[in-house]
Amino acid sequence: MEDLRDCDYVYPPSVMTAFVRQYREAGAEGKFILCEPHQAFMQQVEDAGLWDELDGTLALRSSRWWNEEGDLINLTKEVLYASRPGSAEKIKRMGVGYIGASNIYQVLESIKLAVETVGKDNFNAEALYDAVQTLSLDVDGIEAMYTFSPTKRSSNNYFGVYYIDGARKDLFRLKEDWYPIQYKP
Repeated sequence: MEDLRDCDYVYPPSVMTAFVRQYREAGAEGKFILCEPHQAFMQQVEDAGLWDELDGTLALRSSRWWNEEGDLINLTKEVLYASRPGSAEKIKRMGVGYIGASNIYQVLESIKLAVETVGKDNFNAEALYDAVQTLSLDVDGIEAMYTFSPTKRSSNNYFGVYYIDGARKDLFRLKEDWYPIQYKP
């Protein structure tokens, strides 16, 4: 921890609770930066009582968070409440599990495009690969939110910036903007 004491920003391990506690106990004040893998462990943050230690933490997301409105997140909440009405709120507090629906949406749209292109009898791995290369998905009015190419293997083209509000024990959008991801040519 001593080597990280003077850092302005720190990227913790995905399962971050022990690290966050030790970092703060060492008197370090750097701001944490989280990505989606960290957000899978929000229930552990709650269980460990670390909301205050994470207050002001920045979090990057490639899809909307539970407390937002949008086509995919609204569909995700609808499916969650329909399939798990008694535990939906608890599941949301756990983190990103069901929000992975944005990835499932991309897979299903890729399969749909491939079948529409080659027909159901000719659908195979090559047809799927070819379809993915031309796939461009618009989400919540954002053109080409998700795309692939022969050299681009990650679909995300934008990310939102969020922050943790320790008092409210949740993530919130810092700005409504989606920021473009810069990939190497």
